[in-house]
Amino acid sequence: MGFLTPSFLWLGGFLAVLIIFYLFRKEFTEKEISSTILWNHLVQEWKANRWWRKLQRHLLLLLQILIVCLLVLAMAQPFFTGPGVSGNHVVAVLDPSATMGAREGEATRFQDAKEAVVDMVDSLGSGQQMSLLTAGKVPQLLFSEETDKNTMKRTINELEVTFEEDNLMQAAGYATSLVPEGEGEIHLFTDSLKKEELKKVPSPHKFVVHNIGNQVNNLSLRAFGAAEKEGTITGVLTIANESKKDTNVSVSIEGDGGSVAKNILVKAEAAELLYINDLAPSAFYEAIITNEDDYQADNTISAILGGSASAEVYLAGETNPFLEKVLPLLGYDPVVLSENEEEEILYPDDTSGVYILSGIEQEAWPAGPKFILSPVPGGSFNVGEEIETEEGLSVEDSHPLLSYVEMEDVYLQSRKPFTSSSLEPIVWSGDEPVISRGTYEGSPMVMAAMDLEDSDWPLQPGFPIFIKNALHYLQEENQTLGYAAPNEEKQVSFSSDSIAAEIFDPLTNTASDKVELNSDSILMPGTPGIYGLKETSDYGTRDRYFAVLLSEKEQTIASEESFSIGGSPNGEEDDETKSVHPLWKWAALLAFILLILEWEVYRRGITT
Repeated sequence: MGFLTPSFLWLGGFLAVLIIFYLFRKEFTEKEISSTILWNHLVQEWKANRWWRKLQRHLLLLLQILIVCLLVLAMAQPFFTGPGVSGNHVVAVLDPSATMGAREGEATRFQDAKEAVVDMVDSLGSGQQMSLLTAGKVPQLLFSEETDKNTMKRTINELEVTFEEDNLMQAAGYATSLVPEGEGEIHLFTDSLKKEELKKVPSPHKFVVHNIGNQVNNLSLRAFGAAEKEGTITGVLTIANESKKDTNVSVSIEGDGGSVAKNILVKAEAAELLYINDLAPSAFYEAIITNEDDYQADNTISAILGGSASAEVYLAGETNPFLEKVLPLLGYDPVVLSENEEEEILYPDDTSGVYILSGIEQEAWPAGPKFILSPVPGGSFNVGEEIETEEGLSVEDSHPLLSYVEMEDVYLQSRKPFTSSSLEPIVWSGDEPVISRGTYEGSPMVMAAMDLEDSDWPLQPGFPIFIKNALHYLQEENQTLGYAAPNEEKQVSFSSDSIAAEIFDPLTNTASDKVELNSDSILMPGTPGIYGLKETSDYGTRDRYFAVLLSEKEQTIASEESFSIGGSPNGEEDDETKSVHPLWKWAALLAFILLILEWEVYRRGITT
């Protein structure tokens, strides 16, 4: 118990003035009497009464004394301290990552954390402000220096768990900048933050870490891979058991070619490898633990079918000797395609290969990803006859095909003009395209409208780098988008002739999100799983699969002890926090009630 402004207590001296007024106040009552013989007896009796007896006869006086006392008390601002937060400004940091969705009894860790933050809001005293941050991949400030408790509670109750990895260190640094130079605290609500990690964040303020949870009943799929070798598709799963007892784990592996069920005994607090040798052919797979546990987010994991390190490269047409020598140096063993008796090129049935075609008519181009050199005049690209190059080469610096490639130093004697609305130029001679990339009949394509023999480009150090970039681009564009984290921004190259794109679920073939074609990146879905990117063009559709996976940190629900650091002037750690709870409002309210009562007593003329 204390007073914020004890200097106002001296006003209590006015009570003496009020009492003196009552003691010396004269009261006269008119009465008709027949004799004054009793006056002396009445005066003697009045003098015999003590002063405090006189006070008892005045209810108005007692009420006025109480009113003055309560008003003086209200101005002195009494208060008491209780459990809560100290300082004028408290910042709460809430971890919304996947592990906060683990169950603890009847609720989840995140629900317990929200209830704790709501309790903190209720404990705020007079003059205390609060700010709230979420510690997702990108920390977000939900409100700042708020004093309205209803607004704060409404915002807190609307929060939901995400599958992103937490970024508590960045959030803690952000929270430090929100607290002014005066006294304040930062409370972090998470499950596995260690004291050694938080000590790396410089802050003059006190950190209180509430690590929530002690549940370890969890089965987890840590890793999953699938590859094809010699016609057989094999999958490998890493299964972890965080519980205290051995568990027989049931796993279902699904793909677009069917599903397979497997069982394996995983010992307590250990991990086992599960090999699946009879997977049905599929471009993707999703493994699911069918056992019940207290953390479901890590019970599902996806994989994309992998194969050899690189696709087969096929050469056809007037191949250049420099190109034939460069490809083996890049790790490719090119296959030179032959012709039949009708001088038709014998293309293989391998749709995953990449073709390098030189001097071949457009009508003879095969399906699949292609690198076109020196195209034959005519066709839908309006390729013209060879003309002399009058201006030097200029490039689009940001395109990945030209990474570490210096085209400005290349001498080009002649080129073939062409036009196409479906191809994007990346190298120009003046305003005319020389090298373009895009899509042809649903497959990625790079076209260089030039003959390598008419240039010194094969002698430049950037030539083999460009060939490597081009082959990587053609394979990547024709296959998958790989792996991503929830809500990750991933760079994606769209075909120039695409008219629409969407993300879909390949297991149910249902669309989920539309994609903007005028952007060079897309936002990955926030829920782990297998997805596909469907591009639609005049030639049909093209599907590229990708998997969204939980981060390694979100695959275990092991928790840490709660702790607090900093905030003490001597540098010692202090776990006790107090809030100031004022009482002056109650004193003022009671004084107002007594004032109304005193007025009613005066109106009725009540005395005792």
